Amino acid sequence: MATPPEPPPPTEPPARAGFEVRLDNFSGPFDLLLSLITKHKLDITEVALARVTDDFIAYIRAAGRAAAVARAAGADRPRWARGAGRASPDGAA
Repeated sequence: MATPPEPPPPTEPPARAGFEVRLDNFSGPFDLLLSLITKHKLDITEVALARVTDDFIAYIRAAGRAAAVARAAGADRPRWARGAGRASPDGAA
């Protein structure tokens, strides 16, 4: 049986979204995947752990590159931490 080609890793993480998992038998937030496994709603043996791990490492590396670009542009801290608009990290005023 042929394995379908894997999608390329993301070049940048989404701005306000967490890590998303896309597998043949699951697609959604990583936290939901962990919750389903913990609650025994999804068998961990049915999850391609190597693929999830590779995608997560790519996601973390992209986040690091984005942070480096922000630092190079003079943004050493997130906008909310600099007091712009006095917004909290979750966007609430």
